Formats: sequence, structure tokens, C-alpha cells
Amino acid sequence: MFSGERSRIGMDGQAEYHELLYRIENQNPFPSYEMTCAIRAIESREKNHLFYDEIAVILTTQDVIQFIDEADLIDSSRPYIAVRTKYYDNFLESVFNNTCQLINQLIIFGCGMDSRAFRLEFLADKIVYEIDQPEVIRKKNYRMGEIKRRRTNHHFIEADLTQLDWVTLLIERGYRCDLPSVWILEGVSMYFHEQQFRSIISNIDRNVAPGSYLGMDIINKKATVGRDNLWLSGFDDPEELLNGCGWSTTVIQPGEEGACFDRFIRKLPSREVADVERAFFVTAQKW
Repeated sequence: MFSGERSRIGMDGQAEYHELLYRIENQNPFPSYEMTCAIRAIESREKNHLFYDEIAVILTTQDVIQFIDEADLIDSSRPYIAVRTKYYDNFLESVFNNTCQLINQLIIFGCGMDSRAFRLEFLADKIVYEIDQPEVIRKKNYRMGEIKRRRTNHHFIEADLTQLDWVTLLIERGYRCDLPSVWILEGVSMYFHEQQFRSIISNIDRNVAPGSYLGMDIINKKATVGRDNLWLSGFDDPEELLNGCGWSTTVIQPGEEGACFDRFIRKLPSREVADVERAFFVTAQKW
């Protein structure tokens, strides 16, 4: 199953894709972060992979890969995860390598089995904080083994993400609110109720310095219809979450230029068209 050409999906099939992704997440016995890690490992074995994540290969387990294989839905579920991963890899590289200011702090909120802190070489000298539920961090810490020693400025933080005291835990580990930072919330928003996620964004906003960056993906409300037992919130106006707080926000849909990578080969209709399931890649800078 690790061989073959990359798969592609037309963006006019976004509704079908969301339904397939929902079925995978709703019917499988594994948490979503395990599924994402396995899909990244599978992507890394592709002939024309968008990225190579050797650590995902270590962090995933064979039973998760076997489930994906037997579900026979990998060709429909993988493109979004692969494109999203590549998009935020590029975003981080642009921020850390191409901005005029020096930024040394990265916070991966709801990190799951994300391996960027160890996979991306341009983060080698950065201070990285990975935050997630205690059971996730403990599992990840165990699976990482000796890999953890590759980075001296790396911190795992166990926290209840539904509460707001995770900022205190960050500061206790050395996070500087007065210095610019970069935040990644990938595959996070839809698993919180709307007010919970708004509180998370407000908490971040109160504890970042001007010049900080944020990247996150969001689905719209239409995509949650009939799936609200798993996906708890959607936002039709992602800009509204940040623009009123002094952030300059860019929103792009998978399939558009810069978020296609020859995997999503058709664009969604413009955002003015109603009653369309959508996903958004959001990046923002604090002024």
C-alpha cells in the first residue's frame, strides 16, 4: 500500500471528501491525531511525496495503517492532510527564514503526533512548545524515545485544552509573551465548541507580542451539518475570528494557488456562493 502514484481529488468533490473523512473519523477506533500521523507516514512512502516525514513512520502504529488500508478510503482522505501539512510547512519556513525580524518561539497547540519540531531543520535552533492533553503528550513522549534528544530547546506540555491555564504552564516553561512567536493550530478548531475555540483564540491574542504569527485550518458551518457529534464547530467568516483583535489575516481554500500542489485540481466556488462545504487555511500576523 506504500507504493503507487499520488492521488488527486477535484475540489467540486469537497462535500464527498468531508463525508468520507467524517466516516473515517467517526467509525474508526483511533483518535484523529493517530489517523493524521498514519496518513503522513503513508504520504512519505509515495513516489512523489509532498514531504518526507520519517518521524511519522516511527510514531504511527501498524494497526492504524492497517485500518486505513482496509477502510479503502485512503485515496479520498489523504489529499487534504497532505496538502494541509505541506501548506503549513511552507508557512513556517517563510516566517522563520524570510521575515525581517528574528522569531525564536513556536507553539504547536493540540500537537497530537506532529513531528515538525524534529523534522524541519530550520527549527533546529528554535524554542518549540508542544501542547496537548496529558494522555496524548505521554503517548507521544514514549514513542519518541531517543528522537527527543535531537532538540535541546523542545518542551512537551500537558494541559487541559478546554481550560485557559495552559498559558501559565507555557510561561512556567520559559515562554515569553513580550517576544514574537508563531502558533500552529492544525486540525484543532473543529473539535471544540464555538465558544471554546473563540476563548482559545482570545487567550492566544492576549499573550502574544506584536509581530507574532498564527496558522490554523477551519471548516465552515455547512461542513458540520449531520456530523456535529464529531465536528463541533465551523466558521463561515474566518477573518472575523482575528481581524477585530489587531491581526492581519489571509484566508485561502485548498485548491487555490499556493494550496493545491497538484492534489486538489479544481477550485471551490468563490466564497460568495452559498450552501457549499468549505475548508479554509488561515494565516495571520499580529500588529
